[in-house]
Amino acid sequence: MDFEELQVIWNNQNNEKLYAINENALHTYIRKKGKSIGRLVNIFEFILIAVNLFVGIWLTVESLDNDNPSTQSVLAVFYLAFAVYGLIRRFLRRNEEKPFAHTIVGELDKAIWRIDYLMKRSRGTIYWYLLPLVLIFAGMAVFDSRLISVTGMLAILTITTYFAERWEFKKFHLPKKRNLEALREKLTAQEHQ
Repeated sequence: MDFEELQVIWNNQNNEKLYAINENALHTYIRKKGKSIGRLVNIFEFILIAVNLFVGIWLTVESLDNDNPSTQSVLAVFYLAFAVYGLIRRFLRRNEEKPFAHTIVGELDKAIWRIDYLMKRSRGTIYWYLLPLVLIFAGMAVFDSRLISVTGMLAILTITTYFAERWEFKKFHLPKKRNLEALREKLTAQEHQ
């Protein structure tokens, strides 16, 4: 028998682990990953809220100055509604994050949940924000032919955003999620041994 085989037998008899994990370093690493994902979520939400609020207020002011405020009023309401929705969704998300435990596995679960949330919100932005915006512009272009080019540009933007979003998640977010899930499986498997 080799020394290594004897060491394995010895360790198994004594129920000693063959390797040790520096739990503090691991917990710090997981917290850093979770915070970086949390920053991405915060940036995404703040940009969505700020842009919609700014455009909504700007369109409201512009519609008050115009003689024909109907088209700008429709868009202003649309943008302001999405700003309010983004704010409400942000508060709901923060409440959904609170139940996660402050353990290593809890922090991992929270980071994975944040990646899933970011992916769902980003995909939802295309379907429930850009697509309706294109449809609103298309409907308004029926009454105002100057909006046809804007509608075409928004349609191109929506299609481009769809493919860019898919590329971004396959390139950046899915690998992070898979790494965190693999780490979670290793940790939970180790706990059950």
